[in-house]
Amino acid sequence: MIAGIVYDPRKRRAPATDGTSPTEPATTDGTPATNSISPNGQAVLVTEPTPQEMCPEGSWPRAAAYEIDAGAFQWATCTINRAWQSVIHTTDEAIYLWPALPDPNATLALDPRTGEELASAPPPPREAFGNRSGAPIVVEVDGARVTGSQEGPIRVRLEDGTSWTQPGRWAYDDTYAVGDDAVFAIEREPTRLVAYELETGDVRWAHEGDATIEGLWPRTMADGRLYTLWFNLQVRSTTDGTLIWATNYPVDIPPDGYLDPSPDAPRMSGVAVGDDVVYVSFATQAAGGD
Repeated sequence: MIAGIVYDPRKRRAPATDGTSPTEPATTDGTPATNSISPNGQAVLVTEPTPQEMCPEGSWPRAAAYEIDAGAFQWATCTINRAWQSVIHTTDEAIYLWPALPDPNATLALDPRTGEELASAPPPPREAFGNRSGAPIVVEVDGARVTGSQEGPIRVRLEDGTSWTQPGRWAYDDTYAVGDDAVFAIEREPTRLVAYELETGDVRWAHEGDATIEGLWPRTMADGRLYTLWFNLQVRSTTDGTLIWATNYPVDIPPDGYLDPSPDAPRMSGVAVGDDVVYVSFATQAAGGD
């Protein structure tokens, strides 16, 4: 971590000239990060700061915090480490990132109020690490057994012995969302985010989009909201898929639609939901070379 580099939402910082610390703020009027209403007149789009604006040149955002209701930006903390890491757990006292390289078995604890690295914190619960075996994920919920993987399909066996299968898939071995009587997944043809009814497998709602560009990978759900991510974070209603708020894309999407996952385009690698704040982690190198 680059000590002391935490984004102040009241001031937009210009890139550093030496790659190690921020220069003087680009603006000094104390204006908070701005949001705007999306073209559909409903969802809030968090327009700044973009991930590139969060950190000085030569570093990348490690984690950021957004207000839970409408995504108002709170803070970001920066690093020169480009390797994959993910926020896996949060408490009132700490946010936990894993792995905390160079020790792949360690976690890094951050202050949830500021993003500063904590010198000590109790370890996160074992279940926070999720499935790291590479085997299909099995989730038990309301008497149903839900099985899925990044190759798909989604299979559900209900308590009465009946079952259903749908072509959805999950991202990686620990990126999935099940809850509110639904299973959330990505389908390939057409590419869409979809909510399956837990009891029947029927499609509750779907949103078509490019999962490799949009933040469509289901990552977690809480309090009637589904949190999906990749190049941005999207927050949707689990009931009907309505977009509530989203962060802006980190870079302009070129005309051919291909977004190069370069060091200048940090990907969101994890999300954890607190009482009134959403915490997101970033990585510029995905796990396993993906």
